[in-house]
Amino acid sequence: MSIALSNIASTIRKRLNPAIVCAFAFLINVIAYYPGFLTSDSLDQYEQAITGKYGNWHPPAFTLLWRLLNSIYKGPFLLLVFQLGLLWGSAYVLMQTVKKRHWRIAIFVLSLAPFVQNFAGCVVKDSQMALPWLLSFALLFRAHVTDKRLAPPTAF
Repeated sequence: MSIALSNIASTIRKRLNPAIVCAFAFLINVIAYYPGFLTSDSLDQYEQAITGKYGNWHPPAFTLLWRLLNSIYKGPFLLLVFQLGLLWGSAYVLMQTVKKRHWRIAIFVLSLAPFVQNFAGCVVKDSQMALPWLLSFALLFRAHVTDKRLAPPTAF
C-alpha cells in the first residue's frame, strides 16, 4: 500500500509543473478574495477612478488603470485579477527559472506565506506598487540566470 502511494506521489511531483501550480493558486486566490478587499485608501482611489479627478495622494497610473478596467467591469474585481496575475505570474517566472525542486517549492510556499497573502487580496496602491516590482525582479533574474538579453517587449 505504501509503495503504491509513494508511486502516486512521485508521479504527481513529476507531472505538476509550475504553470499548473501557479494557475491553480491564482484561481484559488481569485475565488477566496472575490471581489477584492478595499480600505478607506482604496475607496478614495476608486472615487478618483470613477470621477476622473486625480489628486497627488494616489499614483495616477494605477488610478487610470482602474478607470479603464472599470469601463469593462465595475468595481475592484478586475484590478484584483490584475494584482493576482502579477503575483502568480512572478511566482511562475521564478519557479521556471530555478531548476532545483526545493527552490521551486520554497518560492511557492513563500507566495502562500501570510505576509504575502495578507496583501494579495487587498486592492490598494501598496500592492499595486510592490507586485510590478516583484515581476520586474523575476524577469531580470531569469535574464541573468539564462544569460539572455531581455526582449524589447519584456524590457518595456
